[in-house]
Amino acid sequence: KGIGLTAAQAVLVSSLIGPAQVASRLAEMLLGRNLHPAKLGLYAFAIVPISFVVLLLGGFSLPAALLFAGIYGASNGVITIARGVVPLALFGRRGYAEVLGIISAPNLAFSATAPLIFAWVLGFATAKQAMMLLGIAALLSSLAMARLYALQRQ
Repeated sequence: KGIGLTAAQAVLVSSLIGPAQVASRLAEMLLGRNLHPAKLGLYAFAIVPISFVVLLLGGFSLPAALLFAGIYGASNGVITIARGVVPLALFGRRGYAEVLGIISAPNLAFSATAPLIFAWVLGFATAKQAMMLLGIAALLSSLAMARLYALQRQ
């Protein structure tokens, strides 16, 4: 049910995510200063589904998986910044902590249950199918961020 990588290759691929996160945060600090937080969030969320498309188009090969890990890690690094600054930019300082808590609750719930849900999905789907399902979920997330961005612009 795997995607065709050896255990060593899988470790190599997964080890790239963290450095890509750090690199994207540094790039955001240097290049993103004049970018509105909502636009930053829009870009960050839009890149996640692209990483899954790269993996799919690359046939789940090692080069595609390496590129996936770099793109996914970079977008995830900026998403962590956007989670803090987008609510502040959209809703202001008043009640920021409460708004952040309300917004964070679903994310924390999904993060806590994701391994269980993914294991359940792997019970009836191949790893490639499960990864495609994650790509669809990433696309839905980016569409939600695009809608939030559009509402903010109005």
